[in-house]
Amino acid sequence: MKSYLYPLGIWILFEIIAVSLWLTQDNIFYLYNFTYIGSWLALGIYLYSQKIKYARKTVQFAVGSYMLVYLGFFPMKIYSWRAFGTIYS
Repeated sequence: MKSYLYPLGIWILFEIIAVSLWLTQDNIFYLYNFTYIGSWLALGIYLYSQKIKYARKTVQFAVGSYMLVYLGFFPMKIYSWRAFGTIYS
């Protein structure tokens, strides 16, 4: 039971951040982003604590490929210059 507490705490922390940003910024991207990364991170911490050989590399691959494909190749409007509109307008 103790091996579940730390990954569960990490996952709950990421979910709190995800829901807070989603509701305050009114952008569903934050919910998907933080849920995906937090879930993989929590799973990786749990698997690593169970001495699974490729736990760390699996999580690195999952989060890295998500960042490359979803955030790199298919960026959303959140990364547009409108976020910096007060500086450049």
